[in-house]
Amino acid sequence: MKQMEPRRDGAGITIERLESAVTRLVAGQDALIARIDSLEKALAERGRRIGELEGRITASEEKRARALDRLDSLIGQLDELEGRAESAANLAADPQ
Repeated sequence: MKQMEPRRDGAGITIERLESAVTRLVAGQDALIARIDSLEKALAERGRRIGELEGRITASEEKRARALDRLDSLIGQLDELEGRAESAANLAADPQ
């Protein structure tokens, strides 16, 4: 029985080698697609987390601004009371 020669195309490359190379390329492409999918999911998760953190920062900044407004108001009230107390002390010291 005569052994069959590997099939060759016109350039001398065996069909089997070509098929093997194509199979490896397809497998590599599949692996790259899976990696890209994984990275895109991770990127989307990070984007979601960034949005969440930005929302928390905004809420904290608003809370801080309200607290500063309240402190300013309290300081104003203290200044007013201090002024009244000084006026009352001056009136008590100098009854005229």
